[in-house]
Amino acid sequence: MSRTICEHCGTQADTKAGKCPGCGNPLRSSMSGTAKAVIAIVAVLLIAGGAIMVVMEDDPETPSNGTTVVEPVPTLPEKEGD
Repeated sequence: MSRTICEHCGTQADTKAGKCPGCGNPLRSSMSGTAKAVIAIVAVLLIAGGAIMVVMEDDPETPSNGTTVVEPVPTLPEKEGD
């Protein structure tokens, strides 16, 4: 059985209780381990995505607007007399 302390009166209460047995104040439920893990994974993915975007913006081969640069193909001069 896990216990928490009431923020209003300081009484110890079971974490599964909806309200404090001492004063009746609603008890806040803390996040479960699974919820914390999901938040941590999302944060890591966001940071990694941001890092990838920064690296790609610094690449001189890739324009910053995401388009591909196409250079013109040189043409050969036409022969006279043919």
